[in-house]
Amino acid sequence: MSVPTVDASAERIAFEASGLAKVAQAFDEQQIVGDIFHRVTSARVVWFDQDATAQHLGVSDDSTDYGEKALLECLAELGVISVAQLSGDFANGPILVHDSPITGYRPPRYGRAAIIPSRILGRGREPAWFDVKGCGVAPGMVPQARMHRTGLLPLREAFRELLLQKMVEFIFEKLDLPIRGVPVYAILSLGFWGRSTGGGLEPAGAIVRKCHRRPPGNVEIDPISSDSHRLKLFIELMLRQFGITSANPLGRLRFEKTEHGTLPYLGKRRTGIWSPAAVRELIDAKELTASREFDVMNIQLTRDCDFASKRCTIVDFGHYYIGSGSFQHELIHLVADRRWNLGGIIGKDSPSWIQPIPRLAVDADWLGPRPSPPGRDVIDPLDTPLGDTTHGLTLLARELAREAVSGTLQPSSCAVKVKALVRQAMKGAEQLHPLGTNSRDIAT
Repeated sequence: MSVPTVDASAERIAFEASGLAKVAQAFDEQQIVGDIFHRVTSARVVWFDQDATAQHLGVSDDSTDYGEKALLECLAELGVISVAQLSGDFANGPILVHDSPITGYRPPRYGRAAIIPSRILGRGREPAWFDVKGCGVAPGMVPQARMHRTGLLPLREAFRELLLQKMVEFIFEKLDLPIRGVPVYAILSLGFWGRSTGGGLEPAGAIVRKCHRRPPGNVEIDPISSDSHRLKLFIELMLRQFGITSANPLGRLRFEKTEHGTLPYLGKRRTGIWSPAAVRELIDAKELTASREFDVMNIQLTRDCDFASKRCTIVDFGHYYIGSGSFQHELIHLVADRRWNLGGIIGKDSPSWIQPIPRLAVDADWLGPRPSPPGRDVIDPLDTPLGDTTHGLTLLARELAREAVSGTLQPSSCAVKVKALVRQAMKGAEQLHPLGTNSRDIAT
C-alpha cells in the first residue's frame, strides 16, 4: 500500500521526534502521560471528509502517493484500543487486535481519547498524529458499564456527535463568525460490540480528529473576564436561539437534603465543587431550594481563542442537547475567580434569558424528545431524561450506524447523507446573514 505524504506546511502539530518529553513540549502540557495501544484488526472508516482531511493535513496536490483508498486505509489503522481495555470484557465483547503495540499519549482528564500516530508521513518522514476518541480506558482504570466509564464510544454516539457539530458549525458559518469545532476527519466502526450504560451491546466506534491543545491541566472553569469564558457564554446564548444548548438535562444542578446535610448533585452524581459549608452559604445567599434545578453551561474550547474577533475552536459536542422547543430551567455558568465559582444565574427576568426563535430553531418535533418507538430499546441515557422517551437525533444517528455497519452505506455516500441531514435540520438558519462580532441577538 502506498502511504500519502503530507506537506510540511500543514496546519497541524508536527512531532519531530517521539518520546513523552517531546509530546509534552508540543502540547505545552506537563501532565501528559504515555499509554500502550493495539490496532483493532476489524476497524474501518464509515464516514470520511476527504476535503477536510486534504485541507487540514496539507496533502500535496502533486503527490503520486495520495489516493482516497490509501488514505482510508491509513485512517482505519487509527482504530486502536488500550491495553487496559483489553484486560477484561466488562464493557465489551471480544476484541481482535494486531500483536505489535504502539505508543500513544493522553493529556490530563482525556477520558476515552488519546493522541495516536498514523502511517501518514509528515515532515522528516515522521508520522502524523491524530486525536482519537473511543480507544479505551487509561492505565490503572477498569472499564465499567457505567456512564463515562466504559472507555468506548458507541458508533451511534459518534454519529450523533458529528451531526451536532455540523449543525453548530452551520450556524456560525452562516453568521460569518470564526467559531468552529475541532476538525473531524473520519468516523470509524471498530468491528466489535461495546456495552452501553444500560447493559446492552451495540457497535463500538471512534472519532478521528485533529490534534489540539486544551487548557492547561484540561481545567475548563475560567476567570469571568477571560476571553474563553466570555466566548463560552456568547456561544451558549447564541445557540439557544436555535433551540440548542450545551446544558444537558442529565447534568442539571440540584441540591438534595440527606442525612449528611444538603448536598449538590449534577444529575445523579454528587459533585465535589463545593464544600458542605459553601453549600450552606450558597443556599442561604441565593435563597435556593431543593425544588429548583439549574441548567449548567458546558462548552469546552481549545486553548487559543479571542473574544474580540469571536475566534475559537469548540471541543466535544456529544452532550449538546436539542430541547422540546423552549427552555424552562435557569442557566448557571461557573467561573474560577468568584465566590462559590458562581459566574451568574440567568433566570427568566434576565435580559439574557434566551428562548428559541421559531423561524430559526431546529425542528424539535423531529430531532427533540419523543416517545421511544414500540419494541425498540432506549439506547442513550444522555438523551433519556425520562425512561419512556428517547431523542429524534439519537434515532437518526442510530440509523446511520446501522446502515454503516451493514455496509449499505459507504463512506462517501455517508458523507453526502450527513450533509443533507444537517441542511434539513438547519433549514431555518438558511436565511441568516453575517453577524457583527459585537452582536448576540440575531432576531433583530
